[in-house]
Amino acid sequence: IEPDTLMSEEKIRSPIKTSHLISISAGASVGYVLYIAQIRASQYLCKTCRIHSGFPVVSSIIGGTILSAAFLQTTTTMVKVTNFVHRNVYRSPEKDKQLVDMHYDTMISSAVVNLGIYKQGYKQKFRTVLPSHIILPGSFSNEYLPLTSIQVTKQKKQILQEIGHKYGCHHCGGKAERYIADHIPCTKYLSEFSNLGRSNSWYRSFFKLLFNRDVLSTQIHPQVLFPQCRPCSNKQGGYVNSNRSFLKSLRAKGGIVMHKMRFHYYFMFMFPIYLVLDNINVNITFG
Repeated sequence: IEPDTLMSEEKIRSPIKTSHLISISAGASVGYVLYIAQIRASQYLCKTCRIHSGFPVVSSIIGGTILSAAFLQTTTTMVKVTNFVHRNVYRSPEKDKQLVDMHYDTMISSAVVNLGIYKQGYKQKFRTVLPSHIILPGSFSNEYLPLTSIQVTKQKKQILQEIGHKYGCHHCGGKAERYIADHIPCTKYLSEFSNLGRSNSWYRSFFKLLFNRDVLSTQIHPQVLFPQCRPCSNKQGGYVNSNRSFLKSLRAKGGIVMHKMRFHYYFMFMFPIYLVLDNINVNITFG
């Protein structure tokens, strides 16, 4: 008899029982708590290392890596807790069998599917997992308005409020009754932007990646508007006033903004993906 056959025979093939559901629920609950804790720990580590969502391309790679690592780690924990509860809590003839097997190839496939759902299903960017930098487009900068004049018109303010209510503050993701129009680049650094944009091709490419267009080529007002909450606006004002140049402000301490603890799409731990792909091999009936 092949080893794979022996493994499959140790798997539960009886109808689903209440004990099975409770065991899986216990494993999923522990896994979900660990998932959120790991995501937050990764964000604090990024803050310490000054890694933020403002890095073009790199931030997406890091964000996808954080999501995948958290998914793999918590799925492993979920499987172990599920089998532990099944073996030790419920005294049944099946207690020596595995309720859920540990297949790492399936876990990797599940992690890839999870990234696909996050990207295509939820329409989210991988960089949204990372904290923001206070003078750059934030992690939740999904939509913006180009500034075409010195004054922000009432129509633009209204559209900006709609964007804010949809996505939250572009830096922290927090919700507010009224949002402030955040000028990016900051008005204080505008002359520096214009000079560097004309003389430095790398600088121009950097912001072309950030905004998906060459905002520095705009001759009148090379700025865009994002919705911003009051706390982030106050933080940005103090930070900009204490740093004279844009390049120095990027290297200075205190510019990283953590996300508000509310629902974010990256908190959606898609643990059922592994259960479906692994196929527990039980009948969908209650016994």
